[in-house]
Amino acid sequence: MVVGVTDNVAATLASWREVALPIAGGALVVCTFIGVAALLLAHELQREEKLNRALREADDRWRRTIDSVMDAIVSVDAAQNIIMFNRAAERMFGLSATLALGRPLSMLIPERLHARHAAHVDDFAHSGAASREMAPQMEVLARRADGSEFPVESAISQTTIDGAPQLTAVLRDVTERRRREAELRRMNTELRRLSSALQSVREEERARISRELHDDLGQQLTGIKLDLSWLVARIKDGRQPAPEALDSMRQLLDGAIGAVRRISTELRPRMLDDLGFDEALAWQVGEFSRRSQIPVEVELPGIAHVQDDALTTALYRIVQESLTNIARHAGASSVRIELFERDGALVLRIRDDGAGVDLARIGSGVGVLSMRERAAALGGTFRIARHAGGGTEIEVEIPLAESALQGDLA
Repeated sequence: MVVGVTDNVAATLASWREVALPIAGGALVVCTFIGVAALLLAHELQREEKLNRALREADDRWRRTIDSVMDAIVSVDAAQNIIMFNRAAERMFGLSATLALGRPLSMLIPERLHARHAAHVDDFAHSGAASREMAPQMEVLARRADGSEFPVESAISQTTIDGAPQLTAVLRDVTERRRREAELRRMNTELRRLSSALQSVREEERARISRELHDDLGQQLTGIKLDLSWLVARIKDGRQPAPEALDSMRQLLDGAIGAVRRISTELRPRMLDDLGFDEALAWQVGEFSRRSQIPVEVELPGIAHVQDDALTTALYRIVQESLTNIARHAGASSVRIELFERDGALVLRIRDDGAGVDLARIGSGVGVLSMRERAAALGGTFRIARHAGGGTEIEVEIPLAESALQGDLA
């Protein structure tokens, strides 16, 4: 009995082993496979996470790079709707990216130029070219959100992303550069006009001095020569010259000396070198008032800053030219000249109560150009305008730090 039970158990265990061992082996294989698969899946998930992180970092770097560019970058799709609008574009057009994205590109173009611009972009899109400068020498205009127009330079490129074309324009606002170019052209034109005018002025001045020497001084010297010849003849004959003749000769000599002094003073007052700007200005103002009967009020609290020869000459010539213009054109009854310091600069202001300057007529005149160039040579500015209370006001402002610069326009 015992032996029979034992045999049955052994048989059952043997049978179970035959079944269990393959199952256990299969389970072990499955568990091993699952473990390996889990490891592979975990590795793949880590790899995917790394790729996603790298993509996010790359996208972040790309966006930061695009937003850090100083030029505006605008991308459009095949329908010319905006799909990228960087921060520089936001600043340039006064429009946020959220309001620009999905809108037509034409919103950034003046309405009258819509057709021409669309045709240009379409022509480029079908040209097959990778990039093109958009008419660098043309006046390319853009429009801000407030409707104001401004000139831009544009370089446009195209690419294909996921089978869809994308066009990208890099825009640069050239308003300031165009303004400077226009200012440079204006200054060059003025300099050419000034150079030509100065040549004419030199010739006129030489002709005037020639007439002064010939008509005034020359005649006086000729009279003195004739009187001396007469005096020599009388002395040879042993006759005494008449006192009236000697007085006439002395008067002719005094006149000749006076003519030399007058011509010399008109060319450059000697007191400008000997006594300084204030004394020379007082003499100039006195001569102006004597000839024109126009009183001049002078206040010079900033005179202590006028030490440099170039500055002294420039200020004197500007005052001289201003007074000449007032006498000729202003119809003024009074003039006021001020020299004072303001915000680290020396300011010369000349104001009259006349009819007021006609800027269209006098603004391009030789005298005004000359005054402007004298101020610019010392790093300063020149302004001429109608005064609110009537008359004309000229103001020259020269930085004190720049006033030592040499400007030879005397």
